[in-house]
Amino acid sequence: MPQIVQKMFGSSTTSADAVASVDVQEDGVIEGVLMAQRSHGDATNEGAAWEVSFASVSAFTSNDTRASICGTTEVSPGNIVTTGGPSGKVSYVPMEVPVNAGERIYLHTTVTGTPTTNTLSAWLYIRNTGGGAPRSRRPNFRT
Repeated sequence: MPQIVQKMFGSSTTSADAVASVDVQEDGVIEGVLMAQRSHGDATNEGAAWEVSFASVSAFTSNDTRASICGTTEVSPGNIVTTGGPSGKVSYVPMEVPVNAGERIYLHTTVTGTPTTNTLSAWLYIRNTGGGAPRSRRPNFRT
């Protein structure tokens, strides 16, 4: 089956809901999410967590939520020399999550301390199950 890739990018040095969002272009199944996170803190234990979700508000402190798809966390390694240091990681989360065309997926963040940088790029790998062409003005996104 054909697969499309949709990218989300968020950047915020404070906690925020719906930092970024994308609309699913066709009926399908999210087969995986690749997340590349970068944080830079000036003190020990500064950092951030990110959540990919169907809900427009985060569920960081909620239990038994069914809207959360996946997430990642990065904490600054502390005072490296005098100004802290950048840290980052790349995570791939395989999954089988059904989605419908038009559903919106959100990116949320929560921050500890005052990091100078907090970004996340997330690529959603969606297998088409509807049989139709993607609903996009840019058909070259289809793989």
